[in-house]
Amino acid sequence: MAAEIFMGIYFNLSFWYKLIDETRWGAYFSLIGCAVLVVMNILLIPDTVIWLVLGRILWLWHRHASVLFRRAEEVSHSV
Repeated sequence: MAAEIFMGIYFNLSFWYKLIDETRWGAYFSLIGCAVLVVMNILLIPDTVIWLVLGRILWLWHRHASVLFRRAEEVSHSV
């Protein structure tokens, strides 16, 4: 039921400003929605999950970078 309520809110907000030809309101709603989403993610996602994701990203970057550097050394030694 909550999903239907939010769908109705979304539909009404995404339609009325087009009818009155003031589409700048769409940009305002999008920016406010983006800010709310970022704040909710920061508050609701536990710190451990954030650190695990950052650690995984850094591990993948290090693994990828080490392969690139190894290939660069092989090319420089073969020349």
